[in-house]
Amino acid sequence: MKKYATFLISALSVICAAQLRADDKPGDITKVGDTSYLLVRHFTTAAQNETFQRNLSIMQRDAKAIALLKSMIEKEADETKKADLQNKLSQIEEAFKTNDATMQKNYAFASNRSYKFVFIKSNICVPLTKEELSTLRGENGEELDVLKISKKNDASLYKVAEISGIPENEELRRLMGFAVARKADIEKLRAEIAKTTDAEQQLDIMNRLSAAEKAYQEAEANLRKKYGIQEGRNYVVEVEDSKLYLILTPEEVMKIDLEKQASKAK
Repeated sequence: MKKYATFLISALSVICAAQLRADDKPGDITKVGDTSYLLVRHFTTAAQNETFQRNLSIMQRDAKAIALLKSMIEKEADETKKADLQNKLSQIEEAFKTNDATMQKNYAFASNRSYKFVFIKSNICVPLTKEELSTLRGENGEELDVLKISKKNDASLYKVAEISGIPENEELRRLMGFAVARKADIEKLRAEIAKTTDAEQQLDIMNRLSAAEKAYQEAEANLRKKYGIQEGRNYVVEVEDSKLYLILTPEEVMKIDLEKQASKAK
């Protein structure tokens, strides 16, 4: 039975990312420590980045569903229910196989390989109200720059900050990641306290919840201050420029080196 890999795709650490060249082109190989990275795709627009991430999310969702269904099938004793689960599994596996082939064709991305992302340029945008859009003035009364307005689905977005550079984008994602993690902690603790009847446990959870809420508020305030996002205003972060690197195996590196040597010898 085929195994579906957990996608090893994430942002590079600051140290590693800093050693990757900003002028890398698809096909270039960069070695960082003992690991070699092959640049397979350079996404240069927000639309390209969004499309890839959306397709990747679908594959990740299906991979989780496949793993869950397989587990359920193993535990199910009723043959009729097991057959229904097997039918659902076959459908999702087929969809996954099709998407995997499409991703390989369009992005040189395969679900059984490991990749790394480098973010180069991101934009922080706020949704505009109908009044702001019609008057071209923000809530604070400042005139809006029409060149910073973009349309996404049914919303009009205004770019309030542009983050350029690998280290700068790493910092943005570190701050965002911390805030998101604290928000997840809050939701988890609220769910726990709703199920707890023991007074002592409730007090412990309340204390942890209070600490998590304080940490989240501070993280969110720091992020807004750093990037000039108005307090209380919703915002989104769109990736405009990024690079996708394939982590090469030692065998692939050796083969590439031999091919280079053979080419020079001609």
